[in-house]
Amino acid sequence: MKKYLYLYVVAFSAAIISSVTIYALADILDVLVMTSTRDPYRAAKAPPYYGYISQIRSTIWLITGTATLTTALIARKALSCRVSDLSPYRIILLGGIIGLFMALDDILLFHDEYADILGIPEILFHLFYGAYMLSLIVYSRNVLRLTPWLLFFSALFCFACSSVVDEILYAPTGGNLSETENVFKFCGVVLFAFYFLYVSWDFISKYDTSKQSNT
Repeated sequence: MKKYLYLYVVAFSAAIISSVTIYALADILDVLVMTSTRDPYRAAKAPPYYGYISQIRSTIWLITGTATLTTALIARKALSCRVSDLSPYRIILLGGIIGLFMALDDILLFHDEYADILGIPEILFHLFYGAYMLSLIVYSRNVLRLTPWLLFFSALFCFACSSVVDEILYAPTGGNLSETENVFKFCGVVLFAFYFLYVSWDFISKYDTSKQSNT
């Protein structure tokens, strides 16, 4: 019992805080707790197949980001990897962070609903993601070429096409191009997932502890 006392305290405290937060948010948003905690399709009384592809896309983001970041954390803890290592570790770490962040963005609608509420132009999100990916490329340029980089750049190409359709073609005209935007985005997510999951698996399965960097 004493061995896990700290864990019990933290876990039960987190559960209690989560419960209180649910009721507090329901009161702030002026919605029923039953409505805010139900499946969104039932809460909105929409057919369950609405938004299926969007949900699948968010799920792929979440799996990829979580798995990749977990690989990075394990490599850091068990293998003492550093971002200064001449290995794909830095790619995995940076990719896991952005993958998980984009999953939360997709699921919680940061770049859509809440950006509008706060008055933040959606294009700033696109610019942020673009700058982050560019930083990943520049920072990992010596290692990136040793990985299946064609998948990575193909994913970025799809994301860029999605952004162009959304911000340049669709937004000003109000035309019916949103479907194309989402298709490009979905293709990009799939390619992104293949790249980072493969690199993570390949790295962790082939890592040679005798070549660890001391920096």
